[in-house]
Amino acid sequence: MITPASPNGSTAPLSSSTPSWTGPAFPAVPHADFLDIQPDRLTSALARTPTLRAEVVARGAQLAVAPGYPSADIINQIASQIVRSPDPSETQD
Repeated sequence: MITPASPNGSTAPLSSSTPSWTGPAFPAVPHADFLDIQPDRLTSALARTPTLRAEVVARGAQLAVAPGYPSADIINQIASQIVRSPDPSETQD
């Protein structure tokens, strides 16, 4: 059995004295207005956000044709991880 330690390092049993915290049991939950999570505003913000970002697609296209991407070191690291990972078809249930 592990004996509880008091804040001063003593291993004497903890007393059942009155707790020092006298505030509310749980803090009050802020209203939705305070958090700015109004559904209409979120829906509007989502509508303004493009599903596909042109700059991300353009960067992917550049990397796809770049002869040195990914580097040989990255390819070797990923290959090593794949080789060390278990084969799901060989695992027993």
